[in-house]
Amino acid sequence: MLSLSFRLIVLFLLTNAAFGGAGEVLESDQFRDSIHSANLISEDTIVPEKLYRASLTGGEKSIYRLEAQKDVCLRFIFEQKGIDIMIGVRREGGEIIKMTDRPSGSHGRETVTLVVPETGVYVVEITAWLADAIVGNYEFSYTESTPEKADLLRSDAEDLTSNAELLRGEGSLESKEKALLEFEKAREKWKTLGDDYEIAVVDYGTGFTNYQLSRHYEAARSYTSALEIHMRRGDDFGKAVNFSALGAVKFSISSPKLSVFLYRQAIEIYKKLENFRGLGIAFHGLGSNQMISEEYAQAVESLHESLRYRAASNDSRGAARTRTTLAHLYLLTGKTDLSAAELDSAEKMLGPARAESDAEIKYFRGKTEFAKGNISTAAANFNRALFLQKNAGNRHGEALVLIELSRISGAESELDLAVDQIEKAVEIVDRLRSSTFDFRERVNFTASVQQFYDQYLVLLMQRHKREPDGRFDYRAFEVSENARARGLLDQMERKTFIQDGTISSTILEKEHELFSRLNLLILSKTENAETAAAVTDTLSKLVGVELELSRAYKSAERAFAKKVEQKKLLQMIDKNSVMLEFWLTNSEAFLFAFADSRLHAFDLGNAEEINQLAKKIYRCYSQINSPLNQAVCKTDSERLSKILLSPVRSELKQKRIIAVKHGALNYIPLSALPDPQTGRFLAQDHEIVSLPSLAVLGHLVLHNDRSGTGKIGIFADPVYSTEDGRFRGKRAGKPKVANVPRRLFATAFESAFVASSFPAENVVKRTGFEASRANLFSIAEETFSILHFAAHVSLDDKDPELSAILLSGIDKTGAPRNNSVYLNEILRLNLKTDLVVLSSCESGIGKTVRGEGMISFANTFFAAGADRLVTSLWKVDDKVTAEFMKRFYRGYAKEDLSAASALRQAQLEIMADPRWNSPYYWSAFTLQGLPD
Repeated sequence: MLSLSFRLIVLFLLTNAAFGGAGEVLESDQFRDSIHSANLISEDTIVPEKLYRASLTGGEKSIYRLEAQKDVCLRFIFEQKGIDIMIGVRREGGEIIKMTDRPSGSHGRETVTLVVPETGVYVVEITAWLADAIVGNYEFSYTESTPEKADLLRSDAEDLTSNAELLRGEGSLESKEKALLEFEKAREKWKTLGDDYEIAVVDYGTGFTNYQLSRHYEAARSYTSALEIHMRRGDDFGKAVNFSALGAVKFSISSPKLSVFLYRQAIEIYKKLENFRGLGIAFHGLGSNQMISEEYAQAVESLHESLRYRAASNDSRGAARTRTTLAHLYLLTGKTDLSAAELDSAEKMLGPARAESDAEIKYFRGKTEFAKGNISTAAANFNRALFLQKNAGNRHGEALVLIELSRISGAESELDLAVDQIEKAVEIVDRLRSSTFDFRERVNFTASVQQFYDQYLVLLMQRHKREPDGRFDYRAFEVSENARARGLLDQMERKTFIQDGTISSTILEKEHELFSRLNLLILSKTENAETAAAVTDTLSKLVGVELELSRAYKSAERAFAKKVEQKKLLQMIDKNSVMLEFWLTNSEAFLFAFADSRLHAFDLGNAEEINQLAKKIYRCYSQINSPLNQAVCKTDSERLSKILLSPVRSELKQKRIIAVKHGALNYIPLSALPDPQTGRFLAQDHEIVSLPSLAVLGHLVLHNDRSGTGKIGIFADPVYSTEDGRFRGKRAGKPKVANVPRRLFATAFESAFVASSFPAENVVKRTGFEASRANLFSIAEETFSILHFAAHVSLDDKDPELSAILLSGIDKTGAPRNNSVYLNEILRLNLKTDLVVLSSCESGIGKTVRGEGMISFANTFFAAGADRLVTSLWKVDDKVTAEFMKRFYRGYAKEDLSAASALRQAQLEIMADPRWNSPYYWSAFTLQGLPD
């Protein structure tokens, strides 16, 4: 959930990546422990073609004997019914010559194919995989035949699959890489044999292995493939396992809505099957999602439900995992004693040896001890966790431990070591981010790892304070740039690759269609078999499209991974401008200012105070009848201005201000802040341009190749309903529709003036019924220098992609039509536009995402190909808006002023009118993008 503190999301990535419900497969050392110590409960002699049934529980094994002739092919088919079994075949008195287990869990088929090497008596051993498993059943039979080519192929496939699963279970990075190769070979053989069930089993094993290696993209591909097969086969257990597995993947890439949907699908199936172990896993995943959504009471309830099912299935290892997650939850809510108690319970369930080798327990033990002030104990636990995560190849986990070690080193004034540790952590998260090709997931990931950049920047600023000549201020600025607006830059880069043909617009259109379909399915909250099948089908197609895009993005990925060359970026700031770039951590605030070819870095103090002041000022400015009195507004504005601007007052002079804001500062128009020295509003002495990042400015400058057609597109004064006086049809019997936007009467005057500011032959004006969505898309590919929208917008701060510009909602006959132009549809436009003006209420605000800034119309139009945007931060009377736009276009079009100059001139003229001198009227509209 993007509005959640980044810290919450990242910490849980470690927990879920290591054990959060991908399925029923556990480590091979657990099997080896159980197989050697298993109690023999039965022995029998068997013959071909007969069906045998038996029960097993944890710690038990059964033995079957048979006589076989040399070169005969023995084919055993086992059906697991609630118990995960391992099958070994050996010559009586000899070593095992065939051992089989596949990642199919406690239900489904296991086969053993063996060409008998020597005539004699053979022993088949059936052992429960889990030492603590509850009683379950299995049945089997076997046949004898003359071996054929297919039998040899099947035997090889069985060996490859089982070997891959054992390698995966060894837990090291090297063994998992080898497991993936074995799974791949096995899949080819099963494909040749045409055995869909075994292909699904291998796909699941491949997915789980990739998941453990934090390769979520590849994991999703394999899980979805397995799910499709199980859906076709009607295999409920296979569906449940892979729904749960996909839920874990989508959790890890911060897609909580889809993750919850998938886990709930798994829960419903597991309940029908009365599969308690699966329910324990799925409720664990559901509780994890509730935790990152800050639904702590629900999370505790779900996690305790998981514990109930873990106990019912005698799943002590799973219970230990859930206890560890509860420890995490209690840490997040400041209950360190409860966290320690849960970790104690988890360690007791695992036993001393396994607890010592459990990276998550060591990590959270370190967190708990650090919170209690026990530094040396915390460090010992973190160092052990680091060793374990490196050995397992869990890069997420490694990065999380490194940041904690960096905090310890920083607390002990070992700044050099602290910086080295956090640099390693940031390198890991940057690499992980670049491995995800979809920009939405990149945005989610960047939001989830902001604590790494916060820590890095804080440490560099501490070193700058200690060593002013060490250029640590430049390094800190580089971190600030590399950590912000990355998703927007990705989208802008996409546009470049579309335009030069590197990426097909057709496949992007398909990707958009699938994302939209998937989102609608999830938002429908209809959790039935039909919806599940539709989700599976859509996910499968989407994964295919994403993989195709990933191949096209190989060159783009290298571009994304490059670090910002801050010298080149800073050179874009001309001598008549000063850049102010702010960064707010949870506790500290910083300012980077560039003026007169010099970078200055300042510690602004308490970030929470800045955020609170910004929120109060926004409430004051954005309401003409503000509940805050003007004296309070003035005091708070002066206080915030003093904090933000006093360090650079001598640098401002009469220069243009290029502002890169952060946190709640995104909602504040700097134009309305008083100069800390003169008390005059900044707008009175400065042009002000905002940017999501300086790197965005660099991209705009680099790709500013406008053709200068001079065409102006205007969409204004839409007709929203039959209640509008312009509708001439019959209204009788038609009830008034609720929540229909009112007509913006002044936009007719506004659009007429805008049109009159340019040569008539250059103006494409669509008003009234013609201001429609269909007309926008019909002309969108034309090259417009300016696009002007005077219409309502609909904002969705939870799902920004559902925010929309609202155009005409009916046609001349009164027939309703789709009037919403959503953000994700704007992304499809191939604009080459100098200026987009959104003369609408609150068109400049959206959802604030850590590291990305404001996900809003502005960012979307940048990604679609616009250079500059004028947007509003709050609701302003449409009459005043029309007057503002009249003055803005007079300066921009008729007096040939830059957009920044024209905007400032309009602000000053509105300010000069006694009716409208409050900042509420004149400071709402802001300029973003290229300054000139």
